[in-house]
Amino acid sequence: MKELITQGFRVAVLSNGRLSLRPEVLAFFEEIGVPVIWPARKPLPRGFKRALWVLKVRPEETAIIGDQLFTDVLGGNLAGLYTVLVTPLDLGRESRFTKFNRLLERLSRRRRPAPG
Repeated sequence: MKELITQGFRVAVLSNGRLSLRPEVLAFFEEIGVPVIWPARKPLPRGFKRALWVLKVRPEETAIIGDQLFTDVLGGNLAGLYTVLVTPLDLGRESRFTKFNRLLERLSRRRRPAPG
């Protein structure tokens, strides 16, 4: 994230998680100058639009990078953003809701036809 900032990218974090219980996480983002939109209530577009306003950017020049199909990618698409789905870093400490979403993601991938 620091590398993106040094390259001139504007960065924000949108979280549905309980960041109020993790003050060290909030302190880290504050220290490097990254605004945190919380609770983002993804996939609703409101949190994404707030991030656009905070960063003073337009949807067509913005990408959302996330590891959940039904929150990050869906919400980004609803807000008119370019979306990138990445592999999760740590599956061990996820809430039940996130684990359920991951199950739905796996099921949706099985039902999706192969490209080509």
